[in-house]
Amino acid sequence: MSSPVHVPPDLITDAQKHLERVQTLGHIIVQVRGKAPATMPHGGRYHFLWQALTAVPTDKPILSLSGKAFETWWDSWSKSHVQDKTQGAAFLHGLSLMHWEWALEGDSEGDSALAGRHYALAGYYWRQLLARGEYWESFSAAQRHPQGASFGQKLRERIGQMIINHHFEAFKFAHRSGGAPQMLKTHLQGLYPWTENPKPAMLKSAISGFKGDQELLQGLDVYSESLFKEWLQSFLDEAKKILDDPNHLAKGMRKNYEGAIKSLDPLLNLAPHNPRLFKDVLLFVVEQVNLWGQDYLMQEDENHADQLVNRYATWVDLLASICTPPAPDMPVLGDADTLATAYLFRARMASDVNKGAEAAREALRWNRHAPDLEFQVTVQAVLREADQLTRAFLDYQGRRDILEMDAQINHILELLTRARDLTAEACRKDPSNYVIRDNLTQLEREIRERPNYLRAHAVRSMFGRR
Repeated sequence: MSSPVHVPPDLITDAQKHLERVQTLGHIIVQVRGKAPATMPHGGRYHFLWQALTAVPTDKPILSLSGKAFETWWDSWSKSHVQDKTQGAAFLHGLSLMHWEWALEGDSEGDSALAGRHYALAGYYWRQLLARGEYWESFSAAQRHPQGASFGQKLRERIGQMIINHHFEAFKFAHRSGGAPQMLKTHLQGLYPWTENPKPAMLKSAISGFKGDQELLQGLDVYSESLFKEWLQSFLDEAKKILDDPNHLAKGMRKNYEGAIKSLDPLLNLAPHNPRLFKDVLLFVVEQVNLWGQDYLMQEDENHADQLVNRYATWVDLLASICTPPAPDMPVLGDADTLATAYLFRARMASDVNKGAEAAREALRWNRHAPDLEFQVTVQAVLREADQLTRAFLDYQGRRDILEMDAQINHILELLTRARDLTAEACRKDPSNYVIRDNLTQLEREIRERPNYLRAHAVRSMFGRR
């Protein structure tokens, strides 16, 4: 006769809880989906929820509702019960689990809208619950644990970490397996209750009137944000490995900038929703774009450098929106130095004089130790336009109209004159600067010689000589 199989008590308890959860959640889900109501369970850890549901007055036949009507009622009903001061922590605990499992159901079915909404609500309820003294008192009594501050702190962090890590891992899995961008966003939104301040409006409305211990809430937020930054750092560490990979360097490039930045695309696509949390990612990207641009300029490849400015301008501006320029008496370090370099790069590549000056002024906000920055880039932009028009004039192959030719030469002369006047003004302000003096001398020579050279070239072209 065979010996009886020993089943650990914990396994039996876990199986019982699983069945209760599936049975209860199944009933709620079929109500929302508009299907025929399932048999309503009468026991288990969700029994208090069903007691509350069936206590609704008979003139509100809630349990006969389905689909959107039931979901609308559920939102209103759960909100009113959360605000009810007579409800204990057990009610909030059950509600947290209900929304969590509702989200898991949507996640498994690929319903990102349903999953995202309920992950956020579950996370917010959990966050409030973990900061409620009543919950810890009942938990401590039930588990026969001492009511110690260190125990509560460790347990709060452990539960918070479990919930947050669920979203981290789901995000990574969806990214690796090519999951839909919306599902990636869903799991990021699931982190908002723990990391975003102020809290999203939907969550504020859902828990209006419910307050946990503010000191504990603040501690949870700080801890959760540190977990989030650790998670982002794992992506940055991988990007740095790609950056330094010598086997994937483009011609003339010191680093694999494009590959490193591309590996962060899933995070960059989500950064506009909460740029503060993604600051380290944005800073890394802008730093690499600055170096990438320098490599192009070293090769005199202004075309690709210009494309780079336009391609990553959004991320530069987004980083600037969450940073603070240094005070005049403070050194220019870190993000300020990176942003100053990025805006100088933009100013240098600007074909429009006004846009170049605007970028130069923005660079000055981040680097106040370079007062002639706007002058330099404005003159460079004016000279770049004059040089572009000069090349176009010299490369022209068709028959020339005399009046049009004079207008083109006069426009080039006006640009050279403007650059000369700006340089002369800078020279008056700083007469000891020999670089500015040399530039002024060269510009005066250009004003005398370039128009004559262009006219001579045009005459030779008209008579078939070069």
